[in-house]
Amino acid sequence: MARHTLVVESEPVSAILKIQHEIGADLIAMGTHGRGGLARVRLGSIAESVLHQAEIPILTAGPRMKGAPAMDPIRRVLCPINYMPSAEESLRYAASLAEKTGAELTAAHIDEVPQGGDSQDSLRQLCDWLPAEVRTRRAVREVVRRGSPAAQIIQEAEESHADLVVIGAQPRNLLGSILPGSTSDLAIRNAPCPVVSVIDKKTPAPHSKVEEATHAHV
Repeated sequence: MARHTLVVESEPVSAILKIQHEIGADLIAMGTHGRGGLARVRLGSIAESVLHQAEIPILTAGPRMKGAPAMDPIRRVLCPINYMPSAEESLRYAASLAEKTGAELTAAHIDEVPQGGDSQDSLRQLCDWLPAEVRTRRAVREVVRRGSPAAQIIQEAEESHADLVVIGAQPRNLLGSILPGSTSDLAIRNAPCPVVSVIDKKTPAPHSKVEEATHAHV
């Protein structure tokens, strides 16, 4: 793989976004750093600003990563599902990565507020939702968990030894930013492996608490 080193004397965020457009990059990879517990881990101002402004997927490698997986093959890809359009887009991206790397693909849905029924009902709903085109590209392992979405995503990543998490990140305010404390934000900050955020800036996010309760399944 060809590698190029470029040194730019400029404001970091604008320089990163400018170079991304100039070279036609399909992915931006950045490191993050830690500041304590689950809700207090920080991305760093540069990574966070790029995440909020970029139009392409962002790969972040955080302080909770175990070992040095940079040279290891990707064997397991985890994609959280919440049935929003952003989840379908992120699943397709995850399936493409899994297909190219030969990795196992896991689609995980988290019931934050179970709407009646049992876990088998939720599993059937997940299986029925998965696009047929994704199944034709890669075998999919379906998982349903219950609890706090961010915590369950992180736990599933740890228990399944995921090498990569692909998550649909949906801006939650008028400035196009992912709100601190949101499911995507906490998962990005605390995952035990690299996270690819597929940014969906086209689909409006729920505005009211009632709407967020309706879509509070990841």
